[in-house]
Amino acid sequence: MTSEVYMDQPEILTQALSKFYEELERSNLPVNTFMLLRKGEVITEFYRQPYRKNVPQILFSLSKSFTSIAAGILN
Repeated sequence: MTSEVYMDQPEILTQALSKFYEELERSNLPVNTFMLLRKGEVITEFYRQPYRKNVPQILFSLSKSFTSIAAGILN
């Protein structure tokens, strides 16, 4: 697992993120990457091996889900 926290974060947020990452690992959920944004800026990233930053991932059904959500919001 690789994770990074950006910006100066309050200690409580860093602790919460560490607990979240530990829970992801423990639960064996199929989460390959995780990115948290705040006000349009990335504040933390998580990559499970073998996935890495700057390496594209194939997102078949996920792309359809985002497209249908966007279409629903526009209606």
